[in-house]
Amino acid sequence: MARPQPARPRRHLLYGYVALVIAGGGAILFLNPPRIPVAQLPSAALFLVLVFIAESAPITLPRGGGSVSISFWIIYASTLIWGTGAAAWIAAIGSIRWRELRGQVSLEKVLFNRGQLALAAGLAGIVYTGLGGVPGTVDVTSSRLPALAACGLVYFVVNLTAVVLAMAIAQGVPMYEMWLTNFRWVIPQYLLLTPLAILLAHINLQLGLFWTIVFTMSLYVARYSIQLYNDMREDYLSTISALITAIEAKDPYTRGHSEAVRKHTVAIGREMGLRADALERLEYASLLHDIGKIGVAESILRKPGRLTDEEYTEIKAHPVIGGNIVQRLRLLGQEAGTVRHHHEWMNGRGYPDGLSGQKIPIGARIIGVADAFDAMTSDRPYRRTLSTQEAIAELRRCSGAQFDGDVVEAFVRALDKQESSPQSQ
Repeated sequence: MARPQPARPRRHLLYGYVALVIAGGGAILFLNPPRIPVAQLPSAALFLVLVFIAESAPITLPRGGGSVSISFWIIYASTLIWGTGAAAWIAAIGSIRWRELRGQVSLEKVLFNRGQLALAAGLAGIVYTGLGGVPGTVDVTSSRLPALAACGLVYFVVNLTAVVLAMAIAQGVPMYEMWLTNFRWVIPQYLLLTPLAILLAHINLQLGLFWTIVFTMSLYVARYSIQLYNDMREDYLSTISALITAIEAKDPYTRGHSEAVRKHTVAIGREMGLRADALERLEYASLLHDIGKIGVAESILRKPGRLTDEEYTEIKAHPVIGGNIVQRLRLLGQEAGTVRHHHEWMNGRGYPDGLSGQKIPIGARIIGVADAFDAMTSDRPYRRTLSTQEAIAELRRCSGAQFDGDVVEAFVRALDKQESSPQSQ
């Protein structure tokens, strides 16, 4: 589902931020013309092509519509070999992508991409020389290590922060949440790439063009490993979607229920300030909260009237079945308790284990509220649909007994924010 366009005040903030980054990058390029010896022009051309290749095959981020590439290696090495100006210009020009050349990207995004990369490379070069680094030499003695480390750190922080902040403003989410959701896995990659980039610069300066080409082939091994990680995430989400489709095919009365519960769960989790990584796992768990119904007879799931005691006992087994299924999922196993206990009550009268109060996992308490709200406000053959206000009143009436009162109030606040947001009008 596409995110809504940013509201007017946020859109103005985004445009101002983009203009600031473009101006900063432009200033770096204007004030630092490239100074490359004639003998090194073939290597500089190679680095330009390598950046272009790396940017032509970016790694798509799991959320937010952004992407990153492994061009950091080459740009960082360019700083060590030729200094600030060359690195900034190689970053700005080499990073142009096919989509941008074909006119598939808006002009402001094209200029922002050039600006933030030039800014990152330029500031990294300025810090490197300011701390005693000398372009054209790779000195890994203790006296030069701070300059080498600072150069990589500044590029990393400026580059990713520029992108994260733009995405956070555009989508109206906290910056730390965007960072954790999309970029936390990038940190170890950069830690690994920094010494390899230093080695790349050393090879170019000492061994020449041929061995530079041989060594840069390892860049694409690194890119392949990162892409495998993202592909695994996408396959994981596809598997979850397939399982949900299988469940809802058995129970036509709850078609779309899992997606609605997911939406409400995320809203509650954000309102309660859950960490982004924990919220992401909870989101997946909410999609799978009824996966255990795959083990319940269709005759029971499709029954239009009220269930007998025996049928109710059978359907009460679905959280246990669901918890057992989720426990086997490598990336989501720790949320098995969340799925197993989403029908527990605060007073201990829920199922399957009769947990009470804080013994019920917070994720299960959140899903319990989201699940109940959607059930009350959706069509069912055995009762009338409640309005939003009627459902909220019922949640509050049952707070402390069935539901966690703090979770209910967080949900009410989240609903109020949705109602008052420009996108809901």
